[in-house]
Amino acid sequence: MRGSFSAKYQLPFETVKTVVNLWHYRMEDVFNQTYAKVNLSTQLGATNVYLTPSYLTQQSMGEESGGSLDTYQYGFHLGAKFAGADLTYIYAKTGDDTVLTPWGDEKVVIQQVNQSARANEEVNALKVAYDFGKIGVNGLEAYAFYGQYDVPEGNAKDFAETNFSITYKFDGALSGLGLRARYALVDIDQGEDFDDLRLYVTYKFVLGK
Repeated sequence: MRGSFSAKYQLPFETVKTVVNLWHYRMEDVFNQTYAKVNLSTQLGATNVYLTPSYLTQQSMGEESGGSLDTYQYGFHLGAKFAGADLTYIYAKTGDDTVLTPWGDEKVVIQQVNQSARANEEVNALKVAYDFGKIGVNGLEAYAFYGQYDVPEGNAKDFAETNFSITYKFDGALSGLGLRARYALVDIDQGEDFDDLRLYVTYKFVLGK
């Protein structure tokens, strides 16, 4: 038996915009999971500053899970948006067991190849994004995203992942068409490094009115 509930509420604050998200998922004889996230943002002159802390708990139930799944994950996104740029520092810490999210992704750090999920893992990441529309190149966006994934010695291997992404959305006669290229470099300590290239062609359209 499975069950879930979720709630989202925007608090009536003017200076600091605050949105609270909460959900709970229950899978009988496997595990329960509860997740809470708060989106905070405020305007400081021309700069928008934001903080998104989150906390997840996961508890084993019965023997169907095949082992202990008791763990937690907490972390935050701290960033600033100004003049088309978006700079974000991200931190995540996971407890004694792996975090599972089979119905969707709510991990603190999500990159092209890896996510913050391993037992006893600590992740520090930095993302820099830019909207070139601010300098007259409408539809062009890009970002670079670096994450360092560390675990205690003997548990697994530390590694780092670097992502690059560039997206272009056409307008005019080609409105709705988009192109995107994503490239990831994964550097594994005392392991075999690898890269991952993904190319996308998208088209957005409306069926009827």
